[in-house]
Amino acid sequence: MNDSDDPFLITSSLGITSMLRALMTQKTLVHMRPDRNDQAIITTVLDVDPEREHIIVDAAEDAAFNERLTRTGTIHFDAQVDKIRVQFSTSQASYQIFDDRDAFRLPYPVALRRLQRRTHFRIDIPVSMPLICDVRIKGGHTLMLPVKDISAGGLALLDPGQDMIDGIGDVLKRCLLDLDDVGTVVTNLKIKRISNPPIGDSTAVRVVACQFENLSASGNIMVQNYIGRLDRLLNARRRGFD
Repeated sequence: MNDSDDPFLITSSLGITSMLRALMTQKTLVHMRPDRNDQAIITTVLDVDPEREHIIVDAAEDAAFNERLTRTGTIHFDAQVDKIRVQFSTSQASYQIFDDRDAFRLPYPVALRRLQRRTHFRIDIPVSMPLICDVRIKGGHTLMLPVKDISAGGLALLDPGQDMIDGIGDVLKRCLLDLDDVGTVVTNLKIKRISNPPIGDSTAVRVVACQFENLSASGNIMVQNYIGRLDRLLNARRRGFD
């Protein structure tokens, strides 16, 4: 299979930057290993510079390992963020001081691979943190519909006024999903299921379950980052930390 046919491979600069920033902001522990060497150390991504296309990572406490790192041709990285395994390789590690600590500067990876075990991990959107999707329906009208839940594979829309006239199998073109400060996603939505389950003690509200169609790699990453962030926030609230 060619790299271009690999659904897990990210090659766009925007997609690579989004995933690297997720590793940095979440302070994810990353395994770093020189090529042809079984020894790996745990590091973290300290800085991501998309303009110069380089990253900064923590150096090891082992001076001999650091020396090998500067002489190796390829350096491999492996991490897990928001239930996604992230793998990439780069080269030409150069030693530098970053924020008064020993670190290495490396060029951007040419590609990054993400492997998600729970592709359809679905999370409910809390009423206190509404998520709205701008949906274009037949006739050229645009509806602003609340999102009931979301996963990496799609989302469910609430249609309390039953304003949608599209049916199962129809594709809603260029829907706009504003994921707060994570970013804005533009995607097609294919309607997979329509139901009218009651919500609490209220009357039944139409739920339109949709599948993402032709979602870009960067859009997929933004959706997954949003889900991961919301999951962490809700867990913190349940534990009384927020």
